[in-house]
Amino acid sequence: MIKKDLNYIYNLDYLICIPQEYFHLIQGFAATFENVVLIKNTYDDITFFKTFLKKNNIKRLIFINYNIYAEVKGDIPKEIIVDFIFPESLSGLSDINNLNNFNQIITAYQNGKITQINLLDENLYNVLKNKKYKVNLIKLRSSLKIKRSRKENIVGLLNSQMDPKDSFYNELTALSLIDYKVKILNPNKVTKDFCKKFNIKWQKVKTYEELISNNLINLDINFTTANILPFLDSMNNGVPCLLGNTPLLDKYPKLKEYLVLNSDDDCNEIAFKIKKAVENKEKILDLYKDFKSDYEQSVKQLKYKLIKKEEKVVKDNYKYLLSVIIPIYNVEKYIEKTLQSILNALIDDMEIILINDGSTDNSGNIVKAFAKKYPNIRFISQENHGLGYVRNVGLKEAQGKYIASIDSDDTINCNFFKEAVPYLKQDIDIVIYDWLSVVPGKETFPTPALDKMLNIENNYKSILYATIMPSACNKIIKKSIYKELDLKFAELKYEDLSANPLVLLQAKKIKYINKPYYEYMIRPNSIMRNSAKNIDYDMIKVINILENSLKNHEDLKAKINIQEFKNYVFWWRIEELIINKIYDLEIHEIKDYVKFMNDNIYSTLKDIYENNDFVNQVISKFDEETRTYITKRNEAILNNKLDKFIIENRKNHKIITAAMILYNIDNRGV
Repeated sequence: MIKKDLNYIYNLDYLICIPQEYFHLIQGFAATFENVVLIKNTYDDITFFKTFLKKNNIKRLIFINYNIYAEVKGDIPKEIIVDFIFPESLSGLSDINNLNNFNQIITAYQNGKITQINLLDENLYNVLKNKKYKVNLIKLRSSLKIKRSRKENIVGLLNSQMDPKDSFYNELTALSLIDYKVKILNPNKVTKDFCKKFNIKWQKVKTYEELISNNLINLDINFTTANILPFLDSMNNGVPCLLGNTPLLDKYPKLKEYLVLNSDDDCNEIAFKIKKAVENKEKILDLYKDFKSDYEQSVKQLKYKLIKKEEKVVKDNYKYLLSVIIPIYNVEKYIEKTLQSILNALIDDMEIILINDGSTDNSGNIVKAFAKKYPNIRFISQENHGLGYVRNVGLKEAQGKYIASIDSDDTINCNFFKEAVPYLKQDIDIVIYDWLSVVPGKETFPTPALDKMLNIENNYKSILYATIMPSACNKIIKKSIYKELDLKFAELKYEDLSANPLVLLQAKKIKYINKPYYEYMIRPNSIMRNSAKNIDYDMIKVINILENSLKNHEDLKAKINIQEFKNYVFWWRIEELIINKIYDLEIHEIKDYVKFMNDNIYSTLKDIYENNDFVNQVISKFDEETRTYITKRNEAILNNKLDKFIIENRKNHKIITAAMILYNIDNRGV
């Protein structure tokens, strides 16, 4: 299932890995759990899966049985938690292969490599529970929907003619006693000969859906499997289904009386139960309603117990597929070109929201004229509050399932939205593009969103740690993610850093389009360029906000190595946009600024600068003079003496840039 989505980047709490021999369970697992992959035990599939694990961010792998795990365990990153679900029944342990797999799981449990044993079979669950093992029962949801046609006087045999442990031929014998016709899935020669010898009327079908549908009754009489999906599929589609002796219906004695056999060897009992179930079909289906309701609730509870997280479902009514938000403030020179580029990229099912944030030039009149001309443009005018406030207004006003943000002095490629549409319709969480950085009149160069220069094999981390990661402009983001996190942008500069790292941590599936479709204009008089020259408190405030948000979302922190996250996301910003700027301040300003920094982000500074191998590795690449200087400066940070250190050393100060930290570039410019 993942192979066909190879071009996505995954950030998953868990992934259930099903080997080919359990293909019959794939529908049930896919209907019950979000993240399921089928792996064939071939060299190509195993190789692909090993690569997949390195390139994506998976917190927990849950293997159905032990054999696929044995093939890949040496390539599983050490931070990934491994767990197992044993899919066979207690009776199924009579098979030597099942027994070997079961023993491997038991050994892993006894050695402390796994903390619980997950099972599909209730009998095996009860046995192990009584022996004081920590066990968890898994139940699967049925998802089969069958188109109804005329009911036939025919019976479907749902268990396997290939498995000698199934009561397949006893069922055929019982049907010969009551002269019912039977459906068989691709009958083999032995089955055909058996039907001929005992004069049993039969009909060949090629698919499971044909086998189970439009019958008078179905039979799944076996005592050796934990797979109850055929029973659920049959009952949910209005066809009563007889079962072998199972505890499944023990709490529903009236339903059990109709559907559960005492023996799979007694052909007379099977024949009697068939006739009785046919005669009482409506009563059986009515009794089944209580079982189905309780079962569905149980499936949900047991699912959350396995994945250790209750998934939030945010319901919303969307009017459009996409809302495009453009914040506007004093951009009369550029706004027409920006809007024209967006109109050139227009797709169906899209709205454009223009938010004029108290412009004092002619920007408001220009965009108002566009709004009058184009029916899919909405115009909002307000007093000046800043970019973060505008983004929050856009989130509130947007009626699209997805949000795109375009700054009012930038442009986009005409394919920006069009290429994303297929992925948006597949319910992707985020689509991400590269930038084309443009210095007007000088040069253009691509700035990748998946930063290969970081030398990180994991694609998810290469996006999460890229310098342009926080930007809202090169992303199309599912609006519900903001709602799930109850998230707003800080009403400060660097507002995107306060929110979008959390959005990326929450997203499960990302589509990265390696094309510079967002055209980012680098202008000397822009807000960001000016803020780079003038010291302010906003970066400190934003780091403090993001740090506190992470504390409030422990589930997001658990998805990553939080120390690594701070190294890549916080450190260079602290160095480049906070510490490097202090040297230009007056002495009284330095003391106030360092105090504010310590009051707000000292715990973050301590995490980064105290005994950090990553920091030490970067420092080791500097020349001896710079190494000594930076080491002493870091000690001053930890000892709350940075203000004194800078005042004493400002004439010969050394700086660290993002390039040095992220790309291991030597200390050019130091």
